[in-house]
Amino acid sequence: MKSPSLLKLFAIAFFVTTAACGTSGASMHDASESSASAEVVQDADAVISRAVSIRIPVIDDRGLLISRFNPRLRAMGQPPMPSTVVVSNTTGRTPFDLLHDRWQPIYSSVAADATDMRAYSAPEDYVVAGRPSTALCYSGNPYYLGNLLASLADSVMSDQFGLVGWKSGRGVYVASDMREFASEFPADWASYVSARRDVLVLFVTSDGGDNYRTNSIPRCSR
Repeated sequence: MKSPSLLKLFAIAFFVTTAACGTSGASMHDASESSASAEVVQDADAVISRAVSIRIPVIDDRGLLISRFNPRLRAMGQPPMPSTVVVSNTTGRTPFDLLHDRWQPIYSSVAADATDMRAYSAPEDYVVAGRPSTALCYSGNPYYLGNLLASLADSVMSDQFGLVGWKSGRGVYVASDMREFASEFPADWASYVSARRDVLVLFVTSDGGDNYRTNSIPRCSR
């Protein structure tokens, strides 16, 4: 197995930076050039708008909803915490960060079993314990979900989160300097079926940049 080179690590850093700024990242143009064998088809929402959002469960470090403490918060004169928060490529990370900043200084006084709000994690970490249907999900244009996730590094996502690529339906994107490492990608990357409506994201979460991981993000049902 090839070892990650400095060029490889720079490619991840560059992709995340440009995606967060909205200047390149996984654009429709990039997707059409990402694979000679992959035909990119624009879904109806892809034609209409580039808008995309993700719905995130507001949970603590144990995967439990923080909103369970709302009666106590009201008794303390504090506003309640929502069960979910939505961030988009319009709002950026702000709605999530505001909730985190509100909860962090007070949780220790709310209850003995209260813990900090989950943050700085990976996509698969955002699910209420024992309730798979509450997992992080998206609405809008799947072809711009990768850009949104990349922009959430060091907030919703870990500060080491680096997006490598994504697949959605028959659309596929892999950062150009990362394609030579395709043999190292997880098996479900190659086995993704184009009839699916979820977005399979490929990412890394380490300084080394070679611990490739995938997560399937479903479209929000409502």
